Amino acid sequence: VPAASATYQQGAAVAAAYTCTDGGSGVASTGGCTGTVANGAAIDTSTVGTKTFTVTATDAVGNIAPTTVTYTVVSP
Repeated sequence: VPAASATYQQGAAVAAAYTCTDGGSGVASTGGCTGTVANGAAIDTSTVGTKTFTVTATDAVGNIAPTTVTYTVVSP
């Protein structure tokens, strides 16, 4: 969460939920999986419009793989 192209109502309480995996060296133990907000924290639904949310995975050897999704906030 947020899912790509999802729509949420303005002011909705939506918690970020994401994981990172790596089949090679593994996800870095410190800072290896970070998002626009912390896992479990509320994503931005305070204003109407199109928003982006990025999760960045970093593996144990330093390879970085960001993934960005867009979501839309609409008036209730």
